[in-house]
Amino acid sequence: MERFVIIKNMREYPCYANVNARLLYLHLACLVDFTTYQTARSLRQLAYDLGIGLEAVRHAMRQLERDGLIATHVATQTATHSATHRTTQPTTHITLLRINENGAPNGAPNNTPNNTPSNTPRNTPRHTQDLNIKKTEEKPLTHDRARDCADELAGTLEDTLQMDHAAAAAMVDAFCRRMELKGKSWADHADMVAHAIAWAEKRLPLPRKAPASAKRSDHDARMEEYRRTAEEVKVKDKLRQEAEEVAKLRRWLADAERRGDNALAEQLRIAISEKERRQP
Repeated sequence: MERFVIIKNMREYPCYANVNARLLYLHLACLVDFTTYQTARSLRQLAYDLGIGLEAVRHAMRQLERDGLIATHVATQTATHSATHRTTQPTTHITLLRINENGAPNGAPNNTPNNTPSNTPRNTPRHTQDLNIKKTEEKPLTHDRARDCADELAGTLEDTLQMDHAAAAAMVDAFCRRMELKGKSWADHADMVAHAIAWAEKRLPLPRKAPASAKRSDHDARMEEYRRTAEEVKVKDKLRQEAEEVAKLRRWLADAERRGDNALAEQLRIAISEKERRQP
């Protein structure tokens, strides 16, 4: 069976600029009992349902309550997990504040007739109020608004830049102080959030990289080892070649001595002596 609830047009309230507040208000409208407009949920459960940070839920809840869209009451609920184990956890009882068809608050009598003409003049007080709200929303956001949204900005930094809560809160505090000194303002809420993310991202520590000189030193060491090995191979080849030449001269000397060729034998002895003297 389909259920229907009547909610306020939150576009007229300051909290509409907060995306998380809009999401939470719609989520609560889907959760509340359609007769009492009430529900009971822990803040952690709401954060899990919406896929946003716990601090972002707290900040959105405060904004909705400040603008008169919801009323909250925190109570301690006892949950039994087994026959011998009980735990208590804070549960927030949330009431979605209703309006009747003519815009009266909860419980106010509706005595306005339903045959109001449809051609209401555009210069009625309601229209004037809408224009004033629109002008207020079009004003640039100042650094004071950043302070009001500190919890939401910290939650955004946690989710976007993968920061822990303490670091994100410290970063937002530094951002607010710097923007206050500069007298910074933003065109809208999204512009402020984007500026905060970019500002924080530039100040995150970068991963350490090996200096270029160290890389070049490693390359030079490898090249030096290659050259040294090549020189050793050359020396060994030369020594082997000279040893082979000496062995060949000794064979020639033995042949000359067998033939009795003393002159050739003497020349070979001198050549062998010279080669052996040059060897290390």
